[in-house]
Amino acid sequence: MKTYSTYTGRHIESLDFLKAFLIFTVLAEHYFGTVCFDNVNKESFPLLFWFSEIINAFFRGQSVPVYFFISGYLFFLGGNFSLGKYFNKVRNRIKSLLIPYVIWNSIAIIMLLILLSSSFTSMMRYGDYIDFSVSNLLSCYWIYDGNLAGMNIPSSTAPLNMPLWYVRDLMLLIVISPAIRWFLKNTGVVFLMIACGLWIYTSVETPQIYYPWEGMFFFSSGAYFSINGREISTVVGRNLIPYSLFYFVFSIALTIGGYYDVDNIFYIKFPNIILGLLFFVSFFERISHGNLINRMRKYFGCAFFIYLSHGLINSKFIKMMIFAVKPDNDTECIFVLLFSYFSNILLLYAIYKLLERFYPRVLNLITGR
Repeated sequence: MKTYSTYTGRHIESLDFLKAFLIFTVLAEHYFGTVCFDNVNKESFPLLFWFSEIINAFFRGQSVPVYFFISGYLFFLGGNFSLGKYFNKVRNRIKSLLIPYVIWNSIAIIMLLILLSSSFTSMMRYGDYIDFSVSNLLSCYWIYDGNLAGMNIPSSTAPLNMPLWYVRDLMLLIVISPAIRWFLKNTGVVFLMIACGLWIYTSVETPQIYYPWEGMFFFSSGAYFSINGREISTVVGRNLIPYSLFYFVFSIALTIGGYYDVDNIFYIKFPNIILGLLFFVSFFERISHGNLINRMRKYFGCAFFIYLSHGLINSKFIKMMIFAVKPDNDTECIFVLLFSYFSNILLLYAIYKLLERFYPRVLNLITGR
């Protein structure tokens, strides 16, 4: 007979499996786009744009909300939240989140300075010169505005190592987690509705001051389950077929609407993100049994390393591939993207294994173990 602790352990493992898998959908967002190519359009490169729209519809914006949701759920899991437990969790996150965040953004700064000092600057287009100041340096760790490289990026909301904006926002949410818990305990669904409205509004209208409303909504949604003692699987894990159907239909609509530039099609993305969350959680709850999860467990740590490091090389590698291949049709462009995606995963996995074997303490430090 399975005990509650056995079930909960398997349930948490299914969430870990899901987080590891979603790392690769994050990479798909960052590798399979058209912005890296010059002088491409839908008339001349239709297959490339269809390919990009499919990736955007099924994966763009889907992964991080699931991460926030799982993080909020696990942060409050077990109940009996207290000030002592809060500070213990914060100390643990300093090791697992803050230290890797600082290290990997520092590596990004070093790489940027090397590029700006080399002959590759014009090809890579990362800036014109080094404008070093304390404020420009610190912006690399919060919201990189481009000033360190003599540029101006007014729409930026990410640090220099762009994919790590999730880690930054998660750390901020953890700091204010006692307030989130208080609101959820005292206002419940009302707080979630307000957070959802602010997430949608700030996604449509760029606010003057950045605040992680997307993270707030999904982190709080996951926390709501834990705080109220409800298992995710009992609520969302039993409806895989309808979630799959609606997620597929909405994603196809986004694909077609995105390709043909249908007005306001992006509004469909909001329910699609929530459907994607329900689909992924229920799907991985269903498949995370026995030998499959046992075989995949060894890759969990590697996935986080790939997430932390891929932003340092993805655009650089794609640009070098474009420079070498000089693609002039759909097939060659898609080949460049696919080759860059899989070769970068293999490269980073090889680096991970080398560090694991020869420098395990370094690996533990930079991945927050």
